[in-house]
Amino acid sequence: AGIRDPLWSRGLGDVYKRQGYDASKTKTILRLALGRLKLTRNKRLARRQSLEREVEELLRHGNKEETARVRCEAVCWEDARLNAYEILEINLETLLTRLPAVSSTKGVPEELREVIATLIFASNYCTIDLPELEKLKRQFGRKYGKGYVVACEGEGTGEACGVNSAIAKYLKVKIVDQETVRMRLESIASTNEISVGVPEMPERIEEEELPALATESASAWLLYTSDAADE
Repeated sequence: AGIRDPLWSRGLGDVYKRQGYDASKTKTILRLALGRLKLTRNKRLARRQSLEREVEELLRHGNKEETARVRCEAVCWEDARLNAYEILEINLETLLTRLPAVSSTKGVPEELREVIATLIFASNYCTIDLPELEKLKRQFGRKYGKGYVVACEGEGTGEACGVNSAIAKYLKVKIVDQETVRMRLESIASTNEISVGVPEMPERIEEEELPALATESASAWLLYTSDAADE
């Protein structure tokens, strides 16, 4: 007997070789995934709303803006996850509707190329929230081969397989950039009519205001130099 490929001698390799694609099981998995996704999304929505309320309260204190900014990073992270789950839901529903096309063709149907590749890619980032994606990945491996699954999961090959670029960006978020946090913080403040940050300077000063402003500036300077001389 020849030496077996070690990659096929354990884990999914043996599973793919022993079993074939099961359309009925795949349909059940898709329905379970959609049900769980709706529940998970509702929980994350509630979590995000709770975080937004915390940020609001911190901003109202006036001197807690830095703490609010840190907490707002968690809000942005939840934003990214919710955006990803919205895309996943559309993909799951699309695949459920067009599942017969998978059974009737040998290769990946062109109209499902992005859908299937995206679900395989997402399985590695949603193991806790959506364990059904791992089961879907196994079914696709039995249908299209382990090489296809590995390519969809790869950083450099996933996009070539059709992985949705937006969901890849949302799922891979680990550290939220500060510009995104700043904009989200301002959005929460604006929604709740809270003033944050340094007040903006007026775009233009009316001509009649100039004498008064000049007088104020001169008075302030005289007061400053007087205090400095006393010291």
